[in-house]
Amino acid sequence: MKVVLEVPEEKVGAFLGAKGKNMRFIIGKTKRELNPDKDDGVDLSGLFCQINVDEETKEVSALMKAGSEEHLEVLKKNILFQQDYVLGKVERTPQGDRPNRDQNRDQPRQKTSQFTTKYVFKTAMEHHMIPKFIGTKGSKIQEVKGRIILSDEHLDGNKININICEDKKIRLQRLHFELLKTDVECPSKVLVTVELNTKNRNETLNVVRDIVKEFVEKANMTNYTNHGEFTSQKNGGFTPDDSGELENPF
Repeated sequence: MKVVLEVPEEKVGAFLGAKGKNMRFIIGKTKRELNPDKDDGVDLSGLFCQINVDEETKEVSALMKAGSEEHLEVLKKNILFQQDYVLGKVERTPQGDRPNRDQNRDQPRQKTSQFTTKYVFKTAMEHHMIPKFIGTKGSKIQEVKGRIILSDEHLDGNKININICEDKKIRLQRLHFELLKTDVECPSKVLVTVELNTKNRNETLNVVRDIVKEFVEKANMTNYTNHGEFTSQKNGGFTPDDSGELENPF
C-alpha cells in the first residue's frame, strides 16, 4: 500500500526521528495494538513501512506492507497520526489515539508519568565526577537499579529511572527532597533523581537512600584518591560492605 503524505520534504527528518526512532516506535506501537496479549501465535513479522521522497516532484509517500488488510489499516492509522503530529495538527497523547480537539482545545496539556514515586537527593560532588557516577554507557546507573530491585521487596514492578545533574532549582511538588550527606564535602552539588513505583514509600526511601549514598561515595572516592586526599578524610577510605556488589541482573 502506498499513501501520499502531506509532510513537506524539509520535515521528513522530524517525521522519521533520529536514526529512524519514530518509525521504530510506530512499528512497535502497531504491534502492541494488534497483539496486546503478546500471543506467540500472532505473526506480525511482515509489518513494514518505508518513507520515500520523489526527487522531481518532492512528493513524500509511505510504502507499507503487512500480513493482512487489518494489520495494514492499523499501521496506516499510526503513520497518518505521526503525520498530523509533525504538522502540528494534533498533540501526542499517552495512548497515541487522536484527541478530540474540540473538547480539549481549552484544556491545558498535562504531562503523565509511569512512576508514582520520585526521590531527589542533593549531595556534594564535583561536577566533572558525574560521568563516574553514570559509568560507561550507563553501566553504573544500571548497577544502582539492579541493587535497588534486589534489595527492596516493596517495589511495584522493576521499572526505575535514575538521573544525575548539576544542582539547579526544581519544583518541590509530588516528590521527596532531601540533603544527602556523605564523607566528602565540596562546594559543588548535584541532584540525583530516582523514579519508581512502590507499595511502601518510606521503606523504599531507606533502601534507595543507602544505595545512592554508596554509589555517590564510590564516584567521589575516585576523585579524592587521584588527588591523594580521600584517605585522610576517612580511615583508609571507603570500604564496601562485606557482601560486595551484587551482580547487575540486566
